[in-house]
Amino acid sequence: MAALYEEDSPLGTTYKTVVYSAMCALTIYMFWYASADYWKFAVSTITEIKDRSVEGLRMPSITVCNMDGFKRSIFCADIYRNLTRELCDLEDEVEFAGRFMNLYGDQMLQEIADNSVFSRQDQLVSCFFAGKPCEEHWFREKIVSFPRYGECFCLFCDEEDAGKYGRVRGRATIDGGLSLVLRSHRSESMKSVKTPGYLVMIHYPGTMPEVNSNAVYLNGGTTTTIGLSVHVSRRLREPYVTRCQQEYHEDIVDTFGAYVTQICFKVEYALDFFKQCGFTPEVKARSDYLDTDALCEMHPEAKECCRNLDDRNVRNGICPLVCTETTYSKQVSTSAWRLPSAKNASIFFSRLKLYFTSLSCEYTTEVPSMTFVQLINLVGGYMGMFVGFSFLIFFEIVEIIIRTCRLHLHG
Repeated sequence: MAALYEEDSPLGTTYKTVVYSAMCALTIYMFWYASADYWKFAVSTITEIKDRSVEGLRMPSITVCNMDGFKRSIFCADIYRNLTRELCDLEDEVEFAGRFMNLYGDQMLQEIADNSVFSRQDQLVSCFFAGKPCEEHWFREKIVSFPRYGECFCLFCDEEDAGKYGRVRGRATIDGGLSLVLRSHRSESMKSVKTPGYLVMIHYPGTMPEVNSNAVYLNGGTTTTIGLSVHVSRRLREPYVTRCQQEYHEDIVDTFGAYVTQICFKVEYALDFFKQCGFTPEVKARSDYLDTDALCEMHPEAKECCRNLDDRNVRNGICPLVCTETTYSKQVSTSAWRLPSAKNASIFFSRLKLYFTSLSCEYTTEVPSMTFVQLINLVGGYMGMFVGFSFLIFFEIVEIIIRTCRLHLHG
């Protein structure tokens, strides 16, 4: 054993060579392992809950659409029957939407549709927020991407108005939220409308609502109570694996507000539809084509084409998640209700109560699983532990090299 420590002993030299080689190999392996983890650009999430009762929570945008998109007495009037007969006789809602979209390029039909929609005054009976009447400037007439619903209107759609006038402070109560009473005209319903009522879409201000993910149906003769809780997600852009996005693809026209992943899916599907099914630019130019179910019902050829469309945008990841996203979890309950002053049996009333269940907001934030500084710390730790190397030794080696060079240069 003593031979291992003897100066210039072959056994000692071999021992040191093996140990140093093993330590160097282990250091290189650990360096490669740590680097591989870093270059994966993986993420971890941090969740925290913040109380917002002092500064208040901002109300979401509330877009309201009437299932009865058009007044039958006008849309199907005898003077228009030559143009609207086909639509007035349809009994399927999606088929009506598709045929309507196909014919909407006709200027006369556009005028008929514009004249026969239910205005906000026709639909809205009353509106109260925090016990006070809603102000006129809080509303926006918003035509969403579903022409079958006629003229929709939006409350707190303007981000500035929502922040200034739509804040809930103090404590969360039903009375401190929003209350709407809406009317449905059963006698004016198109044949395609089987269940008169309203679709209420809850979305972040500045974004376009998406019916499939945002909508809550309000039936006539009921009170629908919706309790909201707020969740904010903050994600990392490329090169991290989430690959979030804050704006639409450059090929998508800028008519859809702030970036929303679900809307992006609809747009990409529609672009595929137009590309593969060969429709006219007049139809493609309309933002209404986000009603993808209606696109597929425009005519038999469109229906057949839709069957052959693949889900390219999901497979290729064209629509990543949004980088900063505010979502609203909904607790929905429904009960029977009748407006005391209602006398006309052909008119149904729906009441909506919307409030925050809590003034706390949940934040989920993505952070890198490993930063560059953490990588340097790991590598430095491995080198120090296995081969006794540090930056101090590195500078000492540099100094020795410089001195050696000077000695050679100066003889």
